Amino acid sequence: MLYVGIDIAKNKHDLACINETGETVITNFRFANSYQGFNDLKRQLKQLSPITQDIQIALESTGHYNYNIVVFLRELGYNVFAYNPFII
Repeated sequence: MLYVGIDIAKNKHDLACINETGETVITNFRFANSYQGFNDLKRQLKQLSPITQDIQIALESTGHYNYNIVVFLRELGYNVFAYNPFII
Protein backbone atom coordinates (compact mmCIF):
# COMPACT_ATOMS: atom_id res chain seq x y z
CA MET A 1 0.00 0.00 0.00
CA LEU A 2 1.18 3.50 -0.85
CA TYR A 3 -0.02 6.70 0.76
CA VAL A 4 0.03 9.90 -1.27
CA GLY A 5 -0.50 13.38 0.10
CA ILE A 6 -1.16 16.31 -2.19
CA ASP A 7 -0.78 19.95 -1.20
CA ILE A 8 -3.29 21.94 -3.23
CA ALA A 9 -2.58 25.44 -4.57
CA LYS A 10 -3.97 27.73 -7.24
CA ASN A 11 -1.39 27.15 -10.02
CA LYS A 12 0.48 24.02 -8.94
CA HIS A 13 0.21 21.07 -6.59
CA ASP A 14 2.90 19.18 -4.65
CA LEU A 15 2.81 15.46 -4.02
CA ALA A 16 4.66 13.28 -1.52
CA CYS A 17 4.38 9.53 -1.08
CA ILE A 18 5.24 7.00 1.63
CA ASN A 19 4.82 3.25 1.80
CA GLU A 20 3.14 1.18 4.53
CA THR A 21 6.30 1.16 6.67
CA GLY A 22 6.60 4.94 6.56
CA GLU A 23 9.54 5.06 4.16
CA THR A 24 9.57 7.97 1.74
CA VAL A 25 8.96 6.92 -1.85
CA ILE A 26 8.63 10.43 -3.34
CA THR A 27 9.78 13.51 -1.48
CA ASN A 28 8.28 16.09 -3.81
CA PHE A 29 6.64 15.85 -7.19
CA ARG A 30 5.31 19.20 -8.40
CA PHE A 31 2.74 19.37 -11.18
CA ALA A 32 0.68 22.15 -12.71
CA ASN A 33 -3.01 22.65 -11.99
CA SER A 34 -3.77 22.05 -15.67
CA TYR A 35 -4.63 19.33 -18.16
CA GLN A 36 -0.94 18.66 -18.84
CA GLY A 37 -0.13 18.66 -15.13
CA PHE A 38 -2.89 16.15 -14.41
CA ASN A 39 -1.54 13.87 -17.14
CA ASP A 40 1.94 14.16 -15.57
CA LEU A 41 0.34 13.11 -12.27
CA LYS A 42 -1.39 10.18 -13.95
CA ARG A 43 1.93 8.93 -15.35
CA GLN A 44 3.65 9.36 -11.97
CA LEU A 45 0.96 7.39 -10.15
CA LYS A 46 1.08 4.61 -12.77
CA GLN A 47 4.84 4.34 -12.16
CA LEU A 48 4.20 3.93 -8.44
CA SER A 49 1.66 1.15 -8.97
CA PRO A 50 -0.42 0.09 -11.96
CA ILE A 51 -3.14 -1.06 -9.51
CA THR A 52 -5.16 1.99 -8.45
CA GLN A 53 -6.43 0.32 -5.28
CA ASP A 54 -2.82 0.07 -4.00
CA ILE A 55 -2.69 3.86 -3.63
CA GLN A 56 -4.58 5.93 -1.07
CA ILE A 57 -4.60 9.68 -1.81
CA ALA A 58 -5.32 12.43 0.71
CA LEU A 59 -5.49 16.15 0.04
CA GLU A 60 -6.80 19.30 1.60
CA SER A 61 -10.29 20.42 0.74
CA THR A 62 -9.73 23.91 -0.60
CA GLY A 63 -13.02 24.47 -2.35
CA HIS A 64 -12.74 25.05 -6.06
CA TYR A 65 -8.95 24.50 -6.21
CA ASN A 66 -9.24 20.81 -5.33
CA TYR A 67 -12.48 19.98 -7.16
CA ASN A 68 -10.97 19.14 -10.59
CA ILE A 69 -8.19 16.96 -9.23
CA VAL A 70 -10.56 14.99 -6.98
CA VAL A 71 -12.89 14.29 -9.91
CA PHE A 72 -9.94 13.41 -12.18
CA LEU A 73 -8.41 10.95 -9.70
CA ARG A 74 -11.72 9.32 -8.77
CA GLU A 75 -12.56 8.79 -12.45
CA LEU A 76 -9.22 6.97 -12.78
CA GLY A 77 -10.30 4.68 -9.93
CA TYR A 78 -8.19 6.04 -7.06
CA ASN A 79 -9.43 6.31 -3.49
CA VAL A 80 -9.29 10.03 -2.72
CA PHE A 81 -9.91 11.59 0.66
CA ALA A 82 -10.38 15.35 0.97
CA TYR A 83 -9.89 16.82 4.44
CA ASN A 84 -10.72 20.22 5.84
CA PRO A 85 -7.32 21.88 6.53
CA PHE A 86 -8.64 23.32 9.80
CA ILE A 87 -9.15 19.79 11.11
CA ILE A 88 -5.66 18.69 10.12
